[in-house]
Amino acid sequence: MGDKLKIRFPNEGEILINESNIVNWDPTNIREIGEEVFFKTGDITLSMEKKDFKKCFHNKKNKE
Repeated sequence: MGDKLKIRFPNEGEILINESNIVNWDPTNIREIGEEVFFKTGDITLSMEKKDFKKCFHNKKNKE
């Protein structure tokens, strides 16, 4: 852990965030589109690369 990952906000671009800061997030409404995964955490919709999402949330299941 400790890697920096790119998180994207719709219509706002991307930020880098430490992996250790997001592993406790509880993603919902998970949708994969190509190599991008879109999800919600709280009321915020975010996206990140599929490989990074799986690395951080490999045990999470879609909660709709």
